[in-house]
Order: sequence, then C-alpha cells, then structure tokens
Amino acid sequence: MLLRKRAEEMVELMEKTKAELTSSNENINGEVYIGCGVTDAISFLAQAAQNLQKKHPLIHYHIYSGDAESVMERLDKGLIGFGLLVGSVDVAKYEYMRLPMKDTWGVLMRKDSPLDKLINTTGESRLCFKPLSPALESGLCIIWKKHQVFSRASNKFLHQLQCGIENK
Repeated sequence: MLLRKRAEEMVELMEKTKAELTSSNENINGEVYIGCGVTDAISFLAQAAQNLQKKHPLIHYHIYSGDAESVMERLDKGLIGFGLLVGSVDVAKYEYMRLPMKDTWGVLMRKDSPLDKLINTTGESRLCFKPLSPALESGLCIIWKKHQVFSRASNKFLHQLQCGIENK
C-alpha cells in the first residue's frame, strides 16, 4: 500500500511538472493546486480564482481536501502549491498570508434536534450550524513553501490572492 501511494504521488508530481513546462508563453495557462480543509474561507479562494479566470480562462484549479497535516505533507512533497490552514503556521518552513476573515467554531447538527430550537435557522438543508457561546474563532492563512518557484499560473493566483486581501 505504501509503494502504491508513493507511485501515485510520483506520477502526480510528474504530470504537474510536465504541465508547467509545456505552458505557453503567449497565453497564461496551467494548473493551480490548492489544499484545504472544510472552511467558509474557501469562498475567498474561489472568488480569487473566478476573478483570475476572467482574465486567464486557460488556468485550471485542483482542490485537495484534507486536514492540516495532510495538506502540509502534500505541500512539502510539491503535490500542491498552496495550502489553506486554520490557526498558526510554521513560519520557519512556509511563507504565508493571513486572510482577513476568521473561522467561527460551532456544532453541526440536524435541524430536527431539540438543540436546533435554541437559535432560529433558515434554508432547505436538514443540517444547521450553531456557533459556540462564548464565541471561539481561529485565524486563517494561505501558505506555500519558502523559496518556492511557481508556475506563471500559480504566480498569477498568488497575486490575485494578495489583491483580494488588500481590498478587504
């Protein structure tokens, strides 16, 4: 199982490198690889990707979902270019940008739970989110490896993220 996982990682890294090397000089195209957990802040990344897509429609995005440990592992191996993490960052190992929003901690429960009646909810989902009281929040960061050499597509995406943070 370990050898299979390593082989898949090697093939994925080879495909990523091949795509970066064959990228055209006239039109910016290529792949942007992002790892993140489940957070509302993914909408910030999606907005940056959407804005960049209008100018450079040949850029494609790949999202890897996982916990902080697996995101950092993939980042360290070069399988993704960016990670979205909740909480603190190892500044000795990664470059980072703090996002202008925070994650609120809470409980996800069924709408028919007796606890659901404590707070009014709306929507069609059978689930609802209840924030903890007193409020507990965590900061969010976009990280990438120090001294990372990005593809042109990833450079444009990083610039778009920086513009998004400055405009918030």
